[in-house]
Amino acid sequence: MCLQWMNMSINVLSLEMSRKCGKKLCTSLRQRIIGGSFVEKYSWPWHVAILGSNNMYGGTLIDARYVLTAAHCTTSIKDYSAIVSLHDIIEQ
Repeated sequence: MCLQWMNMSINVLSLEMSRKCGKKLCTSLRQRIIGGSFVEKYSWPWHVAILGSNNMYGGTLIDARYVLTAAHCTTSIKDYSAIVSLHDIIEQ
């Protein structure tokens, strides 16, 4: 299936393989991490949202000027923005 979120397409695999008796499938964009839980606001201050023109990734603030992320998340540093101190990017 293809989901439209913040003007970008995200291709996801079917979740039928993870179905367990008595446990519903993830049906909301707000619950994309299976088995995850809500956290206290701003309890992960080193987490960084990395936004590109068509992509969104996560990173970790490791210094006042450096963010660590996976290599496939960046192709050209000028095309991305890093956002810190944000709890819920959907509500922004």
